Amino acid sequence: MVSTTLQSVAIDASNKRSEDLRPYIAQMLCAASPASQQVDHVTLFCTNDDTTQWPEQPWLTIVKENATTALPEFMEHNPETLLVSLNSVTCDHPNSSLLLSDASASVFDDKTSGGGLLGKLKNKMAAQAHERSLGTVSNILCTSHYGDGCVTQLAKTRSQLVNVVPNGVDPDFFRPMHFHRMVEKLTFDHPFMWLTYITHQSINEVILAIEAVDALHKLGAFVELKLLLKDDGVSHELDKDDLRRIGKAIRNRNFVEVVKVRETREMPQHFHSADGFIWGQTTDRDCQYLFYAMASGLPIVAASTDLNKRHLGQRIRFFRPLDDNDLADTLERSMADIHFRIIGSARNHKRSLKYTWEKTAAIFFATIQNNYEISTTAEAIA
Repeated sequence: MVSTTLQSVAIDASNKRSEDLRPYIAQMLCAASPASQQVDHVTLFCTNDDTTQWPEQPWLTIVKENATTALPEFMEHNPETLLVSLNSVTCDHPNSSLLLSDASASVFDDKTSGGGLLGKLKNKMAAQAHERSLGTVSNILCTSHYGDGCVTQLAKTRSQLVNVVPNGVDPDFFRPMHFHRMVEKLTFDHPFMWLTYITHQSINEVILAIEAVDALHKLGAFVELKLLLKDDGVSHELDKDDLRRIGKAIRNRNFVEVVKVRETREMPQHFHSADGFIWGQTTDRDCQYLFYAMASGLPIVAASTDLNKRHLGQRIRFFRPLDDNDLADTLERSMADIHFRIIGSARNHKRSLKYTWEKTAAIFFATIQNNYEISTTAEAIA
């Protein structure tokens, strides 16, 4: 049972590993109503060079000056405060939780180990470093079921609680349904535009999509494929081998376009101008892209896995994972099916409403409080 006593929360975003989770926390705090979750104040610790656009809220205090030393002092003077660390623990505290991004959780997944001996050694060292962090907290939060699966077995050996607090969807993705565009496209005055995304983890699935659309193109289908790549102008997630493989796959295929986007706010226009979305991932890692497609009201074709069916339901088009022939057949049937394109997209939009940042914030605050009460009850019994 959740306590009715108001509690304060501290969030440690001061360590370098927290970078990929800062946008998640910023979006969540923008949408949060802490008082409704029995939280009276949130204190966030970050660094002076942090460029994250943190919201201005009366219940939120941002500490940038000497955050690494200020945090331990703050927790010492406020021992009842619930501490949430991002990706790595820099301050030991009994009432603490650790929020892991998919990238941080992946170091415990043997399937994502880098190729060769050097890659496996790097992955093992990263896992050992993260394991030391895991040992100092009582509760672990993950942003996906993929992350949950990576750390659950390890957490069980320490009797740690693991919960999923999913990504929300930026409000700009929720736009009025563009049914008029979809009906106009039935005249095939313009090519049918499929959309997917590129990350280091999705290279195989992206190449699969290119091959499938190429097969349709050779049959005379009026179809194109747009690939989104998150690129901030300084770095992106792809390594040299990824770039080589993608470059080879799109060579002489003019129906494929790679679009670099610097920030998430640039993505809605690409989702809103597409006609369908391909989700080839077999897990829900990086599932925010899937939620974007759902919120944008796009018909979705996805790899047939239990996790994908959990997010999307049974009434969409699934294909056998890593089978380009089956994907090509599924894309062709989907393009020709008016019911799927219009009614199916409306269902996806409706399902996306459970992935708002308001709901993410509610789950986040409720989870850290529930986990704290369970932990303290267990300690009292012991």
